Formats: sequence, structure tokens, C-alpha cells
Amino acid sequence: VAHICVRIAAFDGVADTCGPPARKTLRLAAPYFTRARHAAAGALELELRGVVLHELVHALQYDGSATANPGFVEGLADYVRILCRAAPPHWRREDDPPPSGSRWDSGYEHTAFFLRWIERANPHVAKSINLLLRDVEWDDALFAALTGKPVDQLWAEYLAS
Repeated sequence: VAHICVRIAAFDGVADTCGPPARKTLRLAAPYFTRARHAAAGALELELRGVVLHELVHALQYDGSATANPGFVEGLADYVRILCRAAPPHWRREDDPPPSGSRWDSGYEHTAFFLRWIERANPHVAKSINLLLRDVEWDDALFAALTGKPVDQLWAEYLAS
């Protein structure tokens, strides 16, 4: 990425990232970032920092020529957000169980907490998968190649932990 433009605009939602690989645009939804919505001390700044981090990850991450699992894509962005201590208070706590019926690739913080759990025993798995996606298309078997266990087995162990 040679150029990143950040725009604040009035649209529904929170934020998005678009553009060709060399020129990315991060759009932040002005109505979402208001003091009324984030009234607690420091809440607006934390959410803004976290959302910008999340969108920057999207601007820089690899996607296996657009084949990457969308849940992994969103989960990786929120994983970086967690690592940078920018997780918002409205997320579930990391030690709380995932919502009933969720899957490893439910995305966002659900997948982020799962990636964090995997990395306790397998450091740098998330980064390694991202780097592999520069050159290969998505395959759930990437988890087994890096951890020795299929992703569904890892998910079952995560739920049992």
C-alpha cells in the first residue's frame, strides 16, 4: 500500500475500507463517532483508535486473492485491536464463553479471541496465515499445517477450555 486516505463521512455503519491494493481509503461514519454514543470518559477515543486499527489491518492484510474466509479477515483485524489494547467495553470478556451456536469463523471479536487462544500454544499463527495468504488461496487446512490440528478440532478444544 503506497497511499492511505482517511475520510469522515455521513453514512450508516461504523467504518469500511476500499480501494485497489496500492491506494486504500478508510471511511469513518461520522454519526457513529459522537460523544452521545460514547459518553464514558475516554470511550470515544478508545473506539476511534480501535476502529482505525481494525480498518488499517484490512488495508494491509493479505486475502488469498479474495478467497480468504470473511470470518478470518474480520477476526484478524479485531485480533490486532486486542493486541493493541483497543478492545471496546461492549465486547464480551475474553474468558466468557462464545455465544451459543457461534463458529470459529463468526468473525470480529469471536474469531479474534479464538486466534488469541490458539496463539497461546502456537505463537504467530495469525501472522503466519496472513503472510501465507499473500501467495496461496484460503484453505481451512492452513490451521492444521501450522498447528498440527484441523481448525474444527481447535475450535472444539477452545470451547472446552
